[in-house]
Amino acid sequence: MHRLALSTLTLVMLAATSAAAEERVVEIIGPGGDGKGNQLRVPRGLARDTKGNLFVVGAQSDNVFRVSPDGGITQMIDGSGDGQGHELKDPREITVDAVGNLYVAGETSSNVFRVTPAGEITLVLDTMGDGTEKLGHRVVRPTHLVAGPDRSVYVSSQNSHNVYRIKPDGQLEVLITREGDGQGNELDRPNALLADPEGNVFVAGARSTIVFRIAPGGEVSVYFDAKKARPRVDLRFANDLARDAAGNLYLSANNSGNVLGIAPDGSAAETFPAKREGRFLGAPLSVEASPKGVVYVARMASSGVWRRQPGKQPELFLGPEDLPGGEKGLRIPRGLLLDPKGFLYVSSGMDNRVFRVAPGARPADPVPTPEQAQEQKDVRAGEQAEPAPQQAEPGVEAAEAETPPDA
Repeated sequence: MHRLALSTLTLVMLAATSAAAEERVVEIIGPGGDGKGNQLRVPRGLARDTKGNLFVVGAQSDNVFRVSPDGGITQMIDGSGDGQGHELKDPREITVDAVGNLYVAGETSSNVFRVTPAGEITLVLDTMGDGTEKLGHRVVRPTHLVAGPDRSVYVSSQNSHNVYRIKPDGQLEVLITREGDGQGNELDRPNALLADPEGNVFVAGARSTIVFRIAPGGEVSVYFDAKKARPRVDLRFANDLARDAAGNLYLSANNSGNVLGIAPDGSAAETFPAKREGRFLGAPLSVEASPKGVVYVARMASSGVWRRQPGKQPELFLGPEDLPGGEKGLRIPRGLLLDPKGFLYVSSGMDNRVFRVAPGARPADPVPTPEQAQEQKDVRAGEQAEPAPQQAEPGVEAAEAETPPDA
């Protein structure tokens, strides 16, 4: 009887937890993509336009989907690219400009496409760059791209060590090459990229400790150098950049396992440390920041999204147990996107799903009623009174408990 009562109580509490998850976390798109045979595999970058449409890139399905506010799903581009022989392969990131044009970069196809709201697809950048033979002007492995306030789109090309500007009229301009600021501070494998509302562009290299700032007029300067920071901070393999309304930058670093907060005066501190209570929290990938400085980071190894509010310690914001129906589908969260209403969108790379998470704290475990608390107490007392199980006889192996298959 006591075991049956515990099962009933557990089911009630699990149902309450599941209901809370249903309200807080919603699946926006899954492996089936648009339901018309166009699948979503390994979603990564996320973007949003002013009409509330969400865009999701599938890194291994070589496509981009648009999810409208009413839930309608449309494939905007696939691996055939523009249909004229220019293919899209291994897209990682996307961005949308102020008039709703979508831009997507193919990492291994080394190109960038523009897709208008009407669906017209144009190749705007390829491996030849601006077409000149100048050193550092080719495009090899573009990994990040962001839209600026003037509708320009900026592209960091990792293996060619440069950043391109695609102007609204399609003209191309190289903003920075491997020479960095030209004063001995090099840009090595540009990866993390951000454009602020004033038109400044920030870029950090995967193999350097420097964040460069490119002013609207094109002047390049060192904005931050981890090797020269006091106190010293660790920065290895810059991954992503975010910014709050006060101008603080947040830089995730894959190999050092941390997220740095960089103030406008150049001082820096760890917003998320690599370890907490001696436990490595996992490589941080995407990072997002609200205007008020609430910072979110997707951590690969811990399969979760962490949040830090100003003046507080980091906390787990989304874990596998928070998903609708108790699903365990949050393996390697890749992309994050925070919308103006505070909803956070999370792409789960290994589960081929994108979730929307409502603002606010994670729901606490349901608090049992007095009757349920007494029931739990009675069950525990009954279990303690039961005799201990007999040990297996020598030479006879004890039967192993059945283990449910992985979800």
